[in-house]
Amino acid sequence: MSKKIIFSIIIFLLTIIILYVSLHIPQNGTLSCTYRTNQNNLNIDVLYQASFKNKIVLKLATTETVQSSDYLLLESYKTSLENMYSPYKKIKYYDNEITLTNNKLTSKTTINYQKISTSQLIALDKNNKNLIKDGQININDLKKMYQNMGAKCKYH
Repeated sequence: MSKKIIFSIIIFLLTIIILYVSLHIPQNGTLSCTYRTNQNNLNIDVLYQASFKNKIVLKLATTETVQSSDYLLLESYKTSLENMYSPYKKIKYYDNEITLTNNKLTSKTTINYQKISTSQLIALDKNNKNLIKDGQININDLKKMYQNMGAKCKYH
């Protein structure tokens, strides 16, 4: 009899925990994720901010800041970013701006997922298909992707 009571209590507590977690993932708001690394004489800070409604990403803003005392290394990194983002310049509602001043490189990207052609994103990079489902991105999928890259995320 005591085993049944303990089992019932465990099931009850697990149910409460599952309900608590599922109810505390917001339907609407902003997800902010940060990532920081130091490698090869580069200090890299990345901030991802995704606004969402009904768990669907509406807009994504990314700011990547790279600092180094090696200006030639920053120029090389800038060229790599420009090459990476150049195919996206043709896509409406996908904006990227890269600036290099002194020892600081900043790349700012804004994607308006409410208006952008997600099929064009998939055509440019087949990996986008892993994240874009039925023309939309689920905020939980985006969060998992950033966390898998080592970012720390929180909802606002």
